[in-house]
Amino acid sequence: MTDLVPRNDIPDDEDGLFHYVADLIEQGRHVASSQANATLTVTYWLIGRAISMNMLRQERADYGKQIVATLSRQLTTRFGRGFELASLRRMVQFARSSPTTRLSLQCRDN
Repeated sequence: MTDLVPRNDIPDDEDGLFHYVADLIEQGRHVASSQANATLTVTYWLIGRAISMNMLRQERADYGKQIVATLSRQLTTRFGRGFELASLRRMVQFARSSPTTRLSLQCRDN
């Protein structure tokens, strides 16, 4: 395991140490940001899929409009911004545009 950790990569001088640590921070922030963005993308896709599947099961357009509006109010109350009606509609559209979702919806219809 110690072979995975470089032994001589830490600079000896003060300026070199600063740049080394600053680079570590930037790399860490980049990785964290990428992971957070990927997690949010999957979360929003799953939300859109859940809403879409729920509306399909009910098979009523009016129900779909009501449930999305109600869900938007509930989520906004609990989690704050980001779950407005337009946002939830975009999540549904995103999920429906995914090949995986289209395939599962086609299988359901057959």
